[in-house]
Amino acid sequence: MDAWQATPAQNPIGLDLQPVLYCAIVAQVDGGYDFIMDLFNKPETTDFQKGRLLNAL
Repeated sequence: MDAWQATPAQNPIGLDLQPVLYCAIVAQVDGGYDFIMDLFNKPETTDFQKGRLLNAL
């Protein structure tokens, strides 16, 4: 998680695991909600990815 937060453009989470892990990050990681929200608000985030991030919130 720390490595991903340091370089958010390089998402190490596989596409099949993203929905579950995003929810876990929001629920269990200090600052997880803010991190996922920041990713959602980045202009380079695709609509597909925004859908996954929004579901986690």
